[in-house]
Amino acid sequence: MFGPSFFLYYGLLYIVSKVFKKNSISKILASHSIPIINLDSSINSDRSIKKIKSLGADLSVSILGNEIFKKPFLDLCPCLNLHTAPLPKYRGLMPTFWVLKNLEKETAVSIFLVDEGIDSGPILVQRPVVIDNPKQSELIRKTKKIGLDAMLEAIDLMEIGNPKLIENNAADATYFGFPGRADVKDFFRVGGKFF
Repeated sequence: MFGPSFFLYYGLLYIVSKVFKKNSISKILASHSIPIINLDSSINSDRSIKKIKSLGADLSVSILGNEIFKKPFLDLCPCLNLHTAPLPKYRGLMPTFWVLKNLEKETAVSIFLVDEGIDSGPILVQRPVVIDNPKQSELIRKTKKIGLDAMLEAIDLMEIGNPKLIENNAADATYFGFPGRADVKDFFRVGGKFF
């Protein structure tokens, strides 16, 4: 879908990360004595809910979630999610691709409280991000770095209690799914680059 160079580039990165495991999440967690909790089924499964509930968590954080969280999970504790777009615009998948394809000059990172919808919960922190490079890999790095700082701010707001929420208005929402072949062609046509 994204071309052979995309496949080779990300395939090589994946292999290098598995072989060298430099700065892996598990190494970082271990260096801070944070236990790793592995789930062997969907986060929404009864078994996972039971395991998570036994931890007595006050808050959960989603950075690269690949499931829609359902009510039983969301009832355990509040969940914050990092989305690399100016919600309510660009809800959905691969927002960095879509903002570049649509020639946006600015995007944002949004930290929001997860509900049962897709990127539809109220926003705690939103920070603008100037797009100064047409490379998606650079924009991903930039938004994730800014987003992690924004996540720390959101966690502090949750700890203080009663945070001021920004409406994630459905009337202003746009949603983007996984890009198709024509979208990728348009992305390249307007000068977008993956790396």
